[in-house]
Amino acid sequence: MKQRIKCIKDVVMDESLEVAFTKGETYETDFDATYLEAINNQGEEHSLGTLNDKDKWFQQHFEIIK
Repeated sequence: MKQRIKCIKDVVMDESLEVAFTKGETYETDFDATYLEAINNQGEEHSLGTLNDKDKWFQQHFEIIK
C-alpha cells in the first residue's frame, strides 16, 4: 500500500553530507514492503529501514500522513 510520509528532520548522508530527504517535504513509500524505500532528493531509491527498527530512526525523521 503506497502512502505519503513527511520528513520532520533533514536526512544527511554521512559521507557526502548531501541532504537526501528535506524537512517539510513529503515522499511516497510502500508500507507493504519489508523495508521502507522512497525516492530521495537526488532521484534515487533510498532505504528508510522498517517501521519497527529498534533505534526508531524512521520515527525520528518521518511522520506518516493520514
